[in-house]
Amino acid sequence: MADHWVPKCYLRNFTIGDDMKSVHVYERGKDPIPVGIHNVAAENNLYTFTNKETGEETREIESLFSQLEGAATPALNKITEHHNLSVLTGSEHGTLLQFLAFLATRGPTFSETQKNLHKEGFKTFMQAHAENPDILRSQSEKFGIVFNSEKEFEEMRKSLLNKDYDFELTGGKAGFFKNAAETAQELADIFEKEKGSYLLVSNSERVFITSDNPVIIQIPPEVPQHLASGYKYGTIIVPISPKVCYVLRSRPLKNEVITIRDSHVDYINNSIMKSARRQVYSNLVSRSIKQRYDLYPAGGDSKISSKRIKHTPYTFTFGPPKDKELPVLDRYSMSWEEIDANIQKFKKKESQGSKAC
Repeated sequence: MADHWVPKCYLRNFTIGDDMKSVHVYERGKDPIPVGIHNVAAENNLYTFTNKETGEETREIESLFSQLEGAATPALNKITEHHNLSVLTGSEHGTLLQFLAFLATRGPTFSETQKNLHKEGFKTFMQAHAENPDILRSQSEKFGIVFNSEKEFEEMRKSLLNKDYDFELTGGKAGFFKNAAETAQELADIFEKEKGSYLLVSNSERVFITSDNPVIIQIPPEVPQHLASGYKYGTIIVPISPKVCYVLRSRPLKNEVITIRDSHVDYINNSIMKSARRQVYSNLVSRSIKQRYDLYPAGGDSKISSKRIKHTPYTFTFGPPKDKELPVLDRYSMSWEEIDANIQKFKKKESQGSKAC
């Protein structure tokens, strides 16, 4: 049974024509083709797990996702129709944030990124051991690793120092998904309490595209890269329809809805292409989209790298590379004085409300 990690209720906003059944699918090096959304961003038994107590397969997770998707659909439809956030009730907005949090973590890109983090961490750990031959030899003996010659030992040590090897993590599907679900709950809380919600609306013939990894992060100008590349400090970008893009941002913007031109749409679409796992989706065929997508190599969605800090045992580990935030957003940013004034205004209003009670 095919499980969708990019839900059909979301993909319908990018479909071709009035039947809302197909999207144009772009893959690197191929011409775009129309594909039914029931065959897009899906994998057989992705959310089928074995119950440890009964030993039987369960589809409970897919059922929970179906409920969340059903609850989020009205909010998605309202935003698409009205190009406004004020039309949402508080409950609809909260459900939408939960939906977006799970949309960021439920697909294979998140799982692959987690695996790559584990692998990079292990390689960095082994690299540190390899810097001292005596320590490496001692650790090898503990694990029962025997070398036939000093040359064999040095060849392995060289590979560890250069991280010139690879390995596969097998099993643990449920563990990675558990981590994804826990992360989604944390993200939903961050989105609600620490981010402001905004819309970007295209006023040109350019359309927003989406992908099989539709929630992307851009780096705000005032935040260091090693902090801003994550969901907590980064600017979250999610296309909602060909004309509307949802933005979650830490620093408040002056306008809740910002109209943008074609070059801004292209900038966001480029970020989406870079973050795509294998496919991007659009409601139209575009030579420009195809040509640009062909330029971006595969694997960028889950690439992990690390860097040792000189003369210390510490390492920085970086997730997939991110683009800088769409520059026009900074022009709409509130100044720190305006933010402080709004905080004082809110505190005064709260104080007056408590006195009235």
